[in-house]
Amino acid sequence: MSAAEGAVVIKCPQTGYIIPTGIVADRETFRATPVFFAHAYCRYCRTEHEWFAQQAWVYDAEPEDVNIS
Repeated sequence: MSAAEGAVVIKCPQTGYIIPTGIVADRETFRATPVFFAHAYCRYCRTEHEWFAQQAWVYDAEPEDVNIS
């Protein structure tokens, strides 16, 4: 992950925790991406969340509670 890239994350609707989507991108590229629909597994509530690109953002620094591996 380069300095300009970060983990694309969403907020768990049940717990409020930030969870990784498995995507790594820079903000500009992610904002320019066409709207898409995806899934991400949440280890906090043990549910697979469905999300749209508008609900996600690029987290610049990898937070301690986010594992993107």
